[in-house]
Order: sequence, then C-alpha cells, then structure tokens
Amino acid sequence: MQAEMDKLDNEVSEMKIKNEEEKVVIQDFELALIKHKRNAEKCRRSVMYKEQVRLNQAATNALMARLEAQRAICDAAEKDFHKKYKLKDDIRNKLGLNGSKEGSVSE
Repeated sequence: MQAEMDKLDNEVSEMKIKNEEEKVVIQDFELALIKHKRNAEKCRRSVMYKEQVRLNQAATNALMARLEAQRAICDAAEKDFHKKYKLKDDIRNKLGLNGSKEGSVSE
C-alpha cells in the first residue's frame, strides 16, 4: 500500500513538473504571438501609410495640374490684355490722340 502511495506521489510530482514545463512553453508561445501581432500591426500601419502617401501624391498631382491650367489661363488673359492695350495705343497714335494732347484737352 505504501509503495502504491509512493508511486502515486511520484506520478503527481512528475505531472506537476510537466505542468510547469508546459506553462513555460505556453508563455513562450504567448510572447511569440504578442510579437507576431505587433509585427502584423506595424505592417498594417505601414500599408495604410503607404496608401495615404499614394492618395496624397495623387491629390497633389491633381492640384498641380489645376494650378498649371489656371496659370495658362492667366498667361493667355495677360497676353490678350497686352495685345488689346497695344491695339488701343496704336489706334490712339493713328488718330493723333497721344498723352500730351489729352492733357491739354482736359484743361
């Protein structure tokens, strides 16, 4: 009977040791899982940041194209303005209405 009790005590001790070893293994797996989750989250954030950069670049390109178009419109309007102003000066010169005569007319 005592031998059987000793045998059972040994089995219990072995099971406790094995249980502690398995707890350590589980803790190691949990740590590995936590590290893997962190890396996965970093990768996810990296992908999100890259997508945001891509979207920002597309928006910047669209704004730059719009700015260039507005600049071209302004340049064309300025060119047209100078052309009309020059035409006005040419017509005044042909009619003999220069700046000195206008000053004397208003007096």
